[in-house]
Amino acid sequence: MMFQDHGAVGRIPTLQPVKWVDGWPILGDETVPVKQFTVNLPESGKNRTWANDEFKYRKNQLDLVWQWNHKPDDSAWSVTDRKGWLRLKTGQIATNVMDARNTLTQRTVGPRCYSEVLMDASGMKPGDEAGIIAFQSNYCKIGVEVAQDGTKSLVAMTHRNMGRRRGPQTGEQPSPDTEALRIPLTQDKVWLKIRYVFTPQADDTARADQAFMSYSLDGKNWTDVDAVLQMSFSLDYFTGYRTGLYSFATSQAGGYADFDYFHQEVY
Repeated sequence: MMFQDHGAVGRIPTLQPVKWVDGWPILGDETVPVKQFTVNLPESGKNRTWANDEFKYRKNQLDLVWQWNHKPDDSAWSVTDRKGWLRLKTGQIATNVMDARNTLTQRTVGPRCYSEVLMDASGMKPGDEAGIIAFQSNYCKIGVEVAQDGTKSLVAMTHRNMGRRRGPQTGEQPSPDTEALRIPLTQDKVWLKIRYVFTPQADDTARADQAFMSYSLDGKNWTDVDAVLQMSFSLDYFTGYRTGLYSFATSQAGGYADFDYFHQEVY
């Protein structure tokens, strides 16, 4: 069993047959690609590398499939303040999503998957931003921004970090986001989705390692954002792309965004 670098999805575990030659292990088959073979292993139960979540918890403790992007501020998130919802509070000021604390993430899955949430923006304050992100140094995000006069906008952004492939350097200024969508939002609830294509299938028009954003105002009819994120393999923030749920303040702390569910499906 070993890890294989596999493009923007990151490193994937693989099983390969091994034969021994002159005391050395030789992996795989040199003549025929190994697509499937049988191993004598017991069933291990439910897949625990990723999962849907309805946020129906009895105590303030998340499923282990979730990981925070920073050491979390446990006073600034909750799954019990509002029954059946994840609440991400703005505990401190951030300049952008990359240095925002308490972004909650799950790994993505190949060959194709999508991540979907229902978000309630009624608790957001002026200067707050919240939504869903395809999270890596090159990213796309779609969510709600609140202006200083309290008006809300549905905003989609892409971000391409020029040149860097490792962690951020001291004093380094982030590259600017590219705005792909900004429309007035006159309701608090909005459905958000990011679709990932890591390995295209026969019915795809996408290229490998591309991500797409969409939104819905009723949970039934979806509108695609006219923007494509070309993902890439890098080690800047994670090994491969993760879906993140973010909520941060740019001017005043104390607001929050609520997420009713997180659904990730392979299709």
